[in-house]
Amino acid sequence: FNKSGANITGLFAGSYEYTITDQNNCTINNFGTPIEVTEPPIGIEVSEVTASHIDNIVFGGNIGVLEINIINNQGTPLFNWFKEGNPFTPPNGSTDTKLINLEAGNYSIEVTDIDGCIATLTQPIVITQPDLLEIQNTTITNVSCKDLDDGKITVNVSGGIQPYTYLWTKQGDPLFSRPDDPTIDGLQPGAYTVTITDDSNVEISSAVYNIIQPDLLDITIVSTTPVLCPGDNTGAINVVITGGTPPYTILWQDGQTTQEIQNLSVGQYNIMVQDANGCTTDKTIPVVNQDNQIQIQNASLTNVSAYEGNDGRIQLQLQGGLQPYTINWVRLSDNTNIGNTTVIDNLIADQYQVHITDANTCTIQQTYEITQPDIVDVTIKPLVCNGDCDAEIEIEVNKGNGNFTYQWNTGETTDKITGLCAGSYTVTIQGFGNKTLVRTYQITDPKPVDINLGEDRFICLGQTASFSALINDPNAAYQWTAQNGFASNLPQITVDQPGEYTVTVTNTKGCTATSSVILHQVDAQINAEFLYASQVFTNEKFVIIDVTYPIPDQIQWVMPEQASIVTQNQDLIEIYFEKPGEYDISMISKLGNCQEVFTQKVLVLQKEITEDQNQDNQNQQSGNIKEFSVYPNPSDGKFFVKVALKEQNDISIKIFNLANNTILDQKKQSGKKQYEIPFTL
Repeated sequence: FNKSGANITGLFAGSYEYTITDQNNCTINNFGTPIEVTEPPIGIEVSEVTASHIDNIVFGGNIGVLEINIINNQGTPLFNWFKEGNPFTPPNGSTDTKLINLEAGNYSIEVTDIDGCIATLTQPIVITQPDLLEIQNTTITNVSCKDLDDGKITVNVSGGIQPYTYLWTKQGDPLFSRPDDPTIDGLQPGAYTVTITDDSNVEISSAVYNIIQPDLLDITIVSTTPVLCPGDNTGAINVVITGGTPPYTILWQDGQTTQEIQNLSVGQYNIMVQDANGCTTDKTIPVVNQDNQIQIQNASLTNVSAYEGNDGRIQLQLQGGLQPYTINWVRLSDNTNIGNTTVIDNLIADQYQVHITDANTCTIQQTYEITQPDIVDVTIKPLVCNGDCDAEIEIEVNKGNGNFTYQWNTGETTDKITGLCAGSYTVTIQGFGNKTLVRTYQITDPKPVDINLGEDRFICLGQTASFSALINDPNAAYQWTAQNGFASNLPQITVDQPGEYTVTVTNTKGCTATSSVILHQVDAQINAEFLYASQVFTNEKFVIIDVTYPIPDQIQWVMPEQASIVTQNQDLIEIYFEKPGEYDISMISKLGNCQEVFTQKVLVLQKEITEDQNQDNQNQQSGNIKEFSVYPNPSDGKFFVKVALKEQNDISIKIFNLANNTILDQKKQSGKKQYEIPFTL
């Protein structure tokens, strides 16, 4: 601050010092003792009461509130409110210092005291409101293919106060339900709307969104052109594609990609069409021969009546095609043209081929054979038994008329040869003019009598073995012998003594075969047996326990195909059946080289499942039994049953007598996951 002159005005409150200088540059000042200019106490001051500032929570709402605080030492002030810089009259219910029911906007105030001093807010008070709750845009994906459910709607919402909730509805479907989400998918065709509610409970509803689907993608046959002549490729197919979503991709089985394909032979042609959405359809279209094509309706053949005769004849009956026909016959042995009509005669034994062409140039051909009787008649006596050599061949030339010589590949020179084994026999005949006749005949070996007794067998003490030599001959004879004195004439035998058993089988023709098998006996006992529940219910698991004594080397379980196996090992098998019925359950116990099969029946009954039992059954299906064992095994009647469960549950154990299926003992325990229960029988 710096001013000159004897009098200064417009001063603010504060301390002021001066310096006075005369013409001789002599000076005086009041440094250290400034002149104090004072101001009166504060008259008026305005500030906002922040705690009373309330914004609108709804777009266009009028629940805003603001309040100011006044410091006034100069009488009753005058209040002038402004909104957006323009004079503003406070709503009803407001006071000078607190305004209510305000819309969004910028509010300011001038407060004037009695001295004319004016106080204002440093910044306007801003009453806010959320943006308008509205759907900015919507993305609709229509159903891609007819009758699918892959439609989708996504709405993009703005404004209001988040979070939003979404309630989707479908016209005509009161049961329609979708999650609270801006996107719904898996939609079928239909009209859908959504109601959106923001956190201030402001609600808006959408327009109707229509999900549509394309028409069914379809292939319509416009035309098919049949093949003009047999074997030609003059057929054609023309189709039109409708429905779906263009453009279409077309693929025929032969690789063509157009709606019309040509140069086709007779056959089935498959077309596959895919539209822009990936929808596909296909159709198989036949191409056939043209109706009334040329064909040979009937062929009548007359063979030559005598050896080397020439009275053969072929007569054809033609139909179809377009006349006139062009016919050409060829004898194939010398490729000689022999006729051009539907009838040819005076034929020798040979093959004849005919070519027929109609006016459409369609051609067919066929080959026929004219035969003649052989001048050599033969009588063959076949072999009776396999490996024998008692067959015979006898020939007669020209019905016995004439003198002929014979030379067999066996060296014999007669018209009859005997004592023949299986093989090929050729004879050269001379005496029929200048010709040499050669004939070959086959003698075949009949099938042998087939006996299969299998490999040598082993039995334990007290066991038996069965052998069968049965053949497919009800009148066959059987003779069994053994070194131990055994004898039988039955096709099947059951024995319990070791030794070599030999059988001789003679069939109705007197052919025989012999076979032997050795039965060994092991100095040990085996008693295959298992414990099980003979009556169970469908879908109810049960355990079968091996109790064979002495302990076998190996156990093999043989279950019916209807059985579902849960677990199995050398000691037990756990199974269940889904369908009721009576089933055979078998176990093969092997001890050394001998074995025994033990089979029992189990009756499976249909179980009526109540709703209360449903959960229990599901638990059973999950397999709650973790471990099941019986020890010691074998035992003297005192043993323990150990059961370990995956989850805590009650158990019930029953011991049955296999002889009469009666219950020998029964125990129940509960409240644990692992049990070890003693039994004494």
